[in-house]
Amino acid sequence: MDLNHTELVLTHVHNMSIENIEIDPKIVVKEKDLNNEDIEKYILQLVSKSMTNFNFETTTEIDIARSLKIDLDDYNKRENIGGYWCVVVGRNFGSYMSYEKGYFIHLMYLNISFQIFKVA
Repeated sequence: MDLNHTELVLTHVHNMSIENIEIDPKIVVKEKDLNNEDIEKYILQLVSKSMTNFNFETTTEIDIARSLKIDLDDYNKRENIGGYWCVVVGRNFGSYMSYEKGYFIHLMYLNISFQIFKVA
């Protein structure tokens, strides 16, 4: 199976450790309901890592959302947390959803909006 450039970039991002990733100062948290600072830091590091590797010519917002969701679902498995994550990434969208209390964040990276939330 051949991987296209986007898949190669996202595979590389997905496999990178985020422990030493600095949180990008271009991220602005608009609203949050998170249980603890660890999950917030993890999400902000994931977004920072993803946007560092974002290329408007080869990567779409769907690719970024998919990569973040995979990383967050893997986090759930490692930490024995139930449920699954939903990730919405885009420049112009509306939303109305339910989420598991303590697992929601809405943030901006420049002009790109992220809604990341977990459902049970």
